[in-house]
Amino acid sequence: MQTEKCIACLRKPNESPGTYANGSLMGLGSVVSWSSADCPDNCYPDGLVGDAIVAQLKAKAANPAQPFFLAAGFKRPHLGFYAPKWAYDLYPSSSIQLAKHRMPPSDMPAPAWCDGGSMGTFNDTKSVFEERHIPTNPGSPFSNFSGKFLPDAKHIELRRGYYASVSLVDKQLGRILDVLESTGLRNNTIITFTGDHGFQLGVHLTKVLPIVPSCAFEYT
Repeated sequence: MQTEKCIACLRKPNESPGTYANGSLMGLGSVVSWSSADCPDNCYPDGLVGDAIVAQLKAKAANPAQPFFLAAGFKRPHLGFYAPKWAYDLYPSSSIQLAKHRMPPSDMPAPAWCDGGSMGTFNDTKSVFEERHIPTNPGSPFSNFSGKFLPDAKHIELRRGYYASVSLVDKQLGRILDVLESTGLRNNTIITFTGDHGFQLGVHLTKVLPIVPSCAFEYT
């Protein structure tokens, strides 16, 4: 659970596209699509999960012969993209590129298109979508139609937020693997890593289209 100290840190002015009603910038919650605050990792849910799993593994090392199952569930990089400042600093805005294929596949029928899903529920995104014409191939049985897209600047903001969120979780995974190694538990422990779906970062929009990248998920 987040401490009062962490909540106070997250409420301080920070890099974010939105504000609370009292004017303080957004560092936690789900009002805006992304936020970066100069706070410790364990002020964020994924840092707390990392701490808890590391503590559990260190305790388990006292009885290594006893079989165990331990699951670690990380929220990021799910929306919104809330991560510490150090994670955002890894990805300057100038280094982020627009997705190469933002339009849907050329023969996609209009009913298969989605205008943004949950991406359009945040204060800083729901009013900025732009209507754009979506052409289809000549001779296609499907008619041309229009869809809603985020402006280029917001598109880059969100890609940056995704990368920062992945780096936060990657750090927690590294901590867990390090403890498994240092305690000797790694020698007889099976590690499974999976995610729940694809997320295209603006390639053909997002995760809710009936195309392979949306339906696929990672399992290693």
